[in-house]
Amino acid sequence: MMIPDDQKFYFRHGKTAASLEELLQIIEGLDEHDFVHHVHEGRNDFANWVRHVLRNEDVARQLEQAHSKEQVLSVLREARGNAGSGQGGEGDQGTVAGEEVVFEPEGSPEGESLQSPFQDSAERAHQVEEQGDQGLRVPYASQEEDLVQDASLKETKGNGGNDQARGAADPHASAAKKDTKKKVKLWLALCLLFLIGVGLGAVIGWYVTGVVRCTP
Repeated sequence: MMIPDDQKFYFRHGKTAASLEELLQIIEGLDEHDFVHHVHEGRNDFANWVRHVLRNEDVARQLEQAHSKEQVLSVLREARGNAGSGQGGEGDQGTVAGEEVVFEPEGSPEGESLQSPFQDSAERAHQVEEQGDQGLRVPYASQEEDLVQDASLKETKGNGGNDQARGAADPHASAAKKDTKKKVKLWLALCLLFLIGVGLGAVIGWYVTGVVRCTP
């Protein structure tokens, strides 16, 4: 069964592998710089892909112990020989078992959406492309980037309208706030009227007192 494009192993310069044989042939032509792009700092993209896509645990474990190009090639050549002689287990032929590849490692909740374990290799290939070293734009990584940009845009808009969002989410709180403002304004108006009344009363009282004193 053919492996879907979004589950193939993406190399730099537009190369892809869909089986152990194709993986072996492409790695044989890699220079050291391209090789360490996938195997470095305790990471091994080849082992992850073989385990989760080709479902070949034995080869994946051997690849995890391979830290150089020659060691990786040796493991793949041995796997090819075993497959040719019929000694390999399930997945040794480099094909996908069953009708559909589903990434469900042991212990994962049923129905949980999981990301492809070789997604990181595609993302790094996409990053290299953006720097001018890659001729292939990986669709999976491109979609991931678009999702991140869309989330960032939504977050920016959300930060600019937090007050409006809170008001829409809690209309009662918004109404109570408006009512409080009205009460404060009314109280200030009453205080102002009181002060004006006191002032007028004082003026009238002073005037009446003066008139009474002046009256014989």
